Amino acid sequence: MGRRRGVNPRTVAIAADRVSTAGMIVAVVVALVLLVIVERSLLDVRKPADKPSPPAEAAEKAAGTTPASPQRLESRVAELMKKERGRVARMVYGRQGGDPVVAVTRQTADRMWAFGVAALPVPTSSSAMPQVALFLARWEGRRWRAGLSGTEGFRALLRVVPTRLLPATEIRTLARYSAGPVTQPQLMLPWQIGESRRVTAMPAQMTFDGGDGQVLAASDGLLYRFCTDAAGNGLVVIVNDTGLATEYYRLSDITRVADGTPVRQGDYLGQTGGPGTCGGATAATTLFGLGQGDGDLPLSGRTLGGWRFRDGWAQRGAEKIMPGQELSNFGP
Repeated sequence: MGRRRGVNPRTVAIAADRVSTAGMIVAVVVALVLLVIVERSLLDVRKPADKPSPPAEAAEKAAGTTPASPQRLESRVAELMKKERGRVARMVYGRQGGDPVVAVTRQTADRMWAFGVAALPVPTSSSAMPQVALFLARWEGRRWRAGLSGTEGFRALLRVVPTRLLPATEIRTLARYSAGPVTQPQLMLPWQIGESRRVTAMPAQMTFDGGDGQVLAASDGLLYRFCTDAAGNGLVVIVNDTGLATEYYRLSDITRVADGTPVRQGDYLGQTGGPGTCGGATAATTLFGLGQGDGDLPLSGRTLGGWRFRDGWAQRGAEKIMPGQELSNFGP
């Protein structure tokens, strides 16, 4: 029989040391990997969920969408209202009005185009008509390019706005509204023909109440609502295809048709005596006036309901109606 070789204890010790060292290295590597995973998870939790990372933002832009929120657009329009309408509002109101009220009423599916309404609320010390504007906006990759009705910025956007946002007929009407009316349509007073209402304050706008309480469209046109609340109170503007607008404030039970819907002269718009959702003095009357894209137009010098309006009063033949008296609607 051959001689059996013994096991060298030193060799065994060296091998054991190597295994032990390798195990420690593996353990350290695993610990480092776990540390990185935990740290990454904590960072993901701390990162705001509504702010896309730069790669995600780039992907959204490449896909033709925008990471901008509606609030950013509303803020941009509010800035324009303060800048471009603030001075006029202060003159009409007699003091600074409230913060602009902006609402996006339409947007394309890709969120690249938006359309809506904006108003500068009236201080409670004033009985003036709120200053309002339509706006159009286009996302240009890094910011919203917006324009208010009555400005070249609005008209420039109208020339390139897609018809999936605004139909061609609406674009033509709003272009005339923004440029200012050249002619005046036949206008009736905003209540039933043959009915009389008590009227006041006729130089710029007039207030009225009485009758059956219904407020009717004084002209054909496209309907837009401003400062509306959930109860159906607010301000209505009807833009005629001549570009002239008729405006109705402090309405309640406003018609539920969508903005931009065509209405006919005599159609129901709402009831008199709604709350002042756009600010202004409290009153149980409705405020009526005329306007164009960049602001109000005076009643004085115009004919409505068979009456010629003068500086604070109305005339039909030899008859004169002063503020506080009853005014009958003879139709357009």
